Amino acid sequence: HRRGARRRIDEAFWSVSTPSSPSYGQYLSREALTELVGTADAAAAVAASLRHAGIADVAVTGSGDAVEATAPVRVMEDVFGVRFHEFEWSGPGQARRVVRAYRADRSGGGSGADAGSHPAGSLGVHEGDHAPRLPADIA
Repeated sequence: HRRGARRRIDEAFWSVSTPSSPSYGQYLSREALTELVGTADAAAAVAASLRHAGIADVAVTGSGDAVEATAPVRVMEDVFGVRFHEFEWSGPGQARRVVRAYRADRSGGGSGADAGSHPAGSLGVHEGDHAPRLPADIA
């Protein structure tokens, strides 16, 4: 987000939501909100970077605040410098899968396949065949 966007969004929200405000009920259009947040340029830059890395299936969402990309796991691992791991568990009445990305430790220390890995974040909890979506800010 553009610097100060959270403050401006908060101000806009209260301005259109407060009955005594002159802007009360004058809600922002999608375009105005996108401009206020200022993510379109950043999302376009992320999309261009992914395409440059060889990922062809890349799209900026309609609101311009996120990037969706589809590529083989190995390609995403190389692009983001992470290793993806899938964990599954089940309990009474539920089965879940979590996909997590771990940054590879480039120092060469430790031993074993995952030695020196550091969590990079969860990419979503999903069930069945629903694939996790990679947020634009993971890079």
